[in-house]
Amino acid sequence: MKRALVVGRGIAGLCCAKLLARHGWQVVVSGSSPRSAPALVLNDITYDLLLDIWQAGDDLLNGSYSLNERKTRWGQEGTVSTVVQPGVAIRGDQLIRNLLECLVKEHEREVHIDDSSTHLHKLIDPTSLSCSVHEFDWVVDASGRTSQIAQLLGVVKHHSFGQRYVIGLEVPLTKMDQRHTYWIEAVHDGWVFLAPLGRDKALLQAMLPAVPKEPLIAITDLLAQTQMIRTQVADASGPASVFIASPQITDPLWGSGWITVGDAAISLDPLCGDGTGYAIRGVILATSILNGLASGLLRSDCLHHYSLRLHKAFFSHLRECMSYYSIVFSSLAWKTEIERMKNAFSNDKYHPADIESFRYGLKGFELVPLNS
Repeated sequence: MKRALVVGRGIAGLCCAKLLARHGWQVVVSGSSPRSAPALVLNDITYDLLLDIWQAGDDLLNGSYSLNERKTRWGQEGTVSTVVQPGVAIRGDQLIRNLLECLVKEHEREVHIDDSSTHLHKLIDPTSLSCSVHEFDWVVDASGRTSQIAQLLGVVKHHSFGQRYVIGLEVPLTKMDQRHTYWIEAVHDGWVFLAPLGRDKALLQAMLPAVPKEPLIAITDLLAQTQMIRTQVADASGPASVFIASPQITDPLWGSGWITVGDAAISLDPLCGDGTGYAIRGVILATSILNGLASGLLRSDCLHHYSLRLHKAFFSHLRECMSYYSIVFSSLAWKTEIERMKNAFSNDKYHPADIESFRYGLKGFELVPLNS
């Protein structure tokens, strides 16, 4: 019987447990649900991918709100572009509750939910350089940016390329007609994002190149700099959350008997608008590799493929961020952020060779060798 311990009860951890259970694994999901799970915007591709993984109907996204287009004001010219982009907005804690309910209902025999971290501390010796797995074949770290595997092993490190933060809060909307449009707007000091959540509420987020001393004052100041978004927001007050938002990659991504997924592996700048999609695709790749190893595929090749895939995706993301930020930001703080991302490409240890090709591909949720 194949057994896995999944550390983390966020979206990545629950999707991982679901996919492993579908392939006959016995899974323990360890840890409590995230204390703060910001609202999310899922594009139609990520939305469909979730439904495919969970083999569920639209009930999986109960509490979501449909969106149909994105308006962007990015650059000095001040023009607004409109793109048809179907998707949904949903509060993160609501989506996690939906996934957990579905997981327990569909896989009562295969999945055990452990609200503590007891299993993790029993399995990993913090004085060792490797993971001591006793009752589990694999430990999957889906515990987010803080990565509990990294904390316990010590040799695992997070490499962050920037110091920027996102401030977020829910705001009431003005009585405008565009209730299914979400917005992103660059201003002098950062960028601002607004996505309706239904019932005249919306998620308001603002990016700054440093940790804000007074989050509510900072997001109000950035909102006032906007031209489009400020007309949509009736009031910006109430409790604000602050999240680190600089791109981050874990080194190494896997070790003896353990592997990282989701934000514990790579964390993306929210500018990409598809952090959840990246995390889910990484989970699909990781679980396909664990299944491949269980079926006899070569360990070194499979795990190298995992590292190569995630590294290439991460550095492609860095290039896009540098390009977008170089267009609109000229302050010293933002130039420093861009320089931090550029420095990542000067270190061959973290930057994969562009000429190295992939040896495997995915057929559905199965890892298959590519034809030479």
